[in-house]
Amino acid sequence: IFGVGGRTLDEIDYVLNKYKDRDTTLMVGFQSYPSELQDIKLSRIKELKNKYPSSAIGYADHSSFDDEMAIISNDYAYILGARIFEKHITVDEGIERIDFQSAVGAKKISTIISRLTFLDKILNIDEADLFEMNAKEINYRNRQKIPVAKHNLEIGHMLTEEDIELKMIDTDNAKDDIELLINHKLKNKVMKDRAFLAKDLQ
Repeated sequence: IFGVGGRTLDEIDYVLNKYKDRDTTLMVGFQSYPSELQDIKLSRIKELKNKYPSSAIGYADHSSFDDEMAIISNDYAYILGARIFEKHITVDEGIERIDFQSAVGAKKISTIISRLTFLDKILNIDEADLFEMNAKEINYRNRQKIPVAKHNLEIGHMLTEEDIELKMIDTDNAKDDIELLINHKLKNKVMKDRAFLAKDLQ
């Protein structure tokens, strides 16, 4: 695990090349108590993740224990690509001792873990499943506007754009592409505001 705060890219390249046969982690952040977020340059996490894909990227947070960034900055770091986190922990928050400026208590550590676990759950989805719809999404899709009869239509009628309008209705297995309806004859009556089904078309 290498702290890269205050290090140049040339120095990072050197050390990674020297230890290329080892699993390596690059920790963004530095011990400046308490550290200000704008000084940390969290965007380095994203750049390092892209430049060194074989290394894990971490975030060493030294935000002041009484600053909301002591919790929230870890969320930002996770979203940018950090997966390893350093936090100083203390039994008595704010009591002066070594590194107390950035040391947080059990409650805040628990909050950080809960938030990171939540982010891991909602952001780390297998690429193969990214566009697989869940039940709620399918239900939402089924409520989209679909083609319905603009007026009562008789058997044998050849559908045109003038016969069709879009409305939001709950109908299973309805035809949802207007282009696939136009120039098809009807083999069933379709009353005004009813969706078109496969069985309606010749």
